Amino acid sequence: MHQSSRTISQHPILAFFLLTVLFSWVPIAVVLQTTGTVDNGQPVWWQLLLVFGAMLLGPAIAGLTLTALAGGRTGLRALWKRQTKWRVAPRWYGVALLTTPAVLFIVLGGLWILSPEVSRRLVPGDDLTTVLIFGLIVGLAAGFVEEIGWTGFGLPHLRDQYGVLVTGSVLGVFWGGWHALADFWLLFDEFGQLWVPRIALWIMALTAYRVLMAWVYERSRSLFVAQLMHASFTGTQFIMIAPVSPGEHFIWYGPFTVLLCSSAVAISFHLRWRKS
Repeated sequence: MHQSSRTISQHPILAFFLLTVLFSWVPIAVVLQTTGTVDNGQPVWWQLLLVFGAMLLGPAIAGLTLTALAGGRTGLRALWKRQTKWRVAPRWYGVALLTTPAVLFIVLGGLWILSPEVSRRLVPGDDLTTVLIFGLIVGLAAGFVEEIGWTGFGLPHLRDQYGVLVTGSVLGVFWGGWHALADFWLLFDEFGQLWVPRIALWIMALTAYRVLMAWVYERSRSLFVAQLMHASFTGTQFIMIAPVSPGEHFIWYGPFTVLLCSSAVAISFHLRWRKS
């Protein structure tokens, strides 16, 4: 066994996290160093393309590289087998595709009862076709490219050592924190002092959602289903929620995070009950 393969086999998660940060954050750091943070949330197209591309490709390149180094063609074939596993119970497709829309409908419904004016501002009102198209593109790109790393490589190696809850939590905290540099570049000027609580909520929400994703993957063993679940999370928020002020962002994202965390806790109790 080559030295690189031996090192990866001994520390696969550390290697994955380090490479993911390297591949994603270095291009973003270059943009930050060159142009600074975005003024009023209006990035130049080439900046947005570079940052979005780095975020998409970082986990995927890290996962594919480490899979090839550690497992060679056998490892890549096994990854492809999980990628093309689509014959799973329909209920897992339902959970993957409908969890985020269901939670958002509950949040928006509650806000409509409490404050119809605020809830109307949260929902996109103009050019719905464009919003839908871009939401689908962004969601599918994020889900199908990123999950090659997160679920394709990271989750199985964590699951070899830990249960579903710890696996989802560890991967989720890193997944959420990994967004911080890009989010800082794009939204720090807009949120100002509220940026820290914003990213804290973001990490909590993504950690809870990753626990749910780990549970679905545990039952389906399908990378394809995990990709759809990630796509639904990203795309649905883009489609259903309009850009709002920092204050109004917390009005919907706070309850959204609480509901996701409650779902993750419920799943954790369910898994413990099944073991008892």
